[in-house]
Amino acid sequence: MQLSGELSKVNLPNLVQLARNGELNGKICLTRGVHTAFIYVEKGRIFHVETDTAEGRQAFLELFLWEDGTFSYVECPLKHVPMTISPDESLDKIMREGMACVEAKEYLSALGISKNTILKPLIYQDGADNQLLAVLDGKRNLAKAIDELGWVEHEWMPALHAVLKEQQIVIVEPVYESGPLKLPDWVISRLQQDNPDVSQAIIDLVIWSDRIKCWLYQADADLERVIGAIESVPDKK
Repeated sequence: MQLSGELSKVNLPNLVQLARNGELNGKICLTRGVHTAFIYVEKGRIFHVETDTAEGRQAFLELFLWEDGTFSYVECPLKHVPMTISPDESLDKIMREGMACVEAKEYLSALGISKNTILKPLIYQDGADNQLLAVLDGKRNLAKAIDELGWVEHEWMPALHAVLKEQQIVIVEPVYESGPLKLPDWVISRLQQDNPDVSQAIIDLVIWSDRIKCWLYQADADLERVIGAIESVPDKK
């Protein structure tokens, strides 16, 4: 079976489904820049995954965050390939976790959150059960916090997504590609009245500003039509 293409056009879940439907026996080779990964399948069932830094379940979840790259399938002997994903483990469950990672990444990207962003809990929790909340202190950036935990992307992204959705943390200093966003304290306080998440409050403000502009443009157009209609009425004098 000939199977190759780009991950931007055929994402990982679709690729897995193709392997299942075709009951493939061999390996799917994936490349992304200098990085490589392999997914081994037997009768369409994934039993081993390896990347440059991990193997098994962790490696498989890592691949969900590859937004680009290429893939190709080749038949190969499977006798000496180790089994790192047990047939007793639900592959569908792992895939749901992988898709949750993708959703979390998109959410964080929309808020402009990067590893340089500084966050803090809304309420300090001494010895918090949530490990992520325990290391977000409002002083160091996200990169240093997750480095202390030793978490990889598919671990910290869903965790951060969850506490943001529950409004358990706020952004102290959003950092975008152009650099840190500097706002006066009173502006931040006012924004947090609408949403504790400063980045989301700014996004909402911009959206409403655009809507108001549209309404004003429409009002101007309607006013022009009214004035034109009035001026077109013949003067009875």
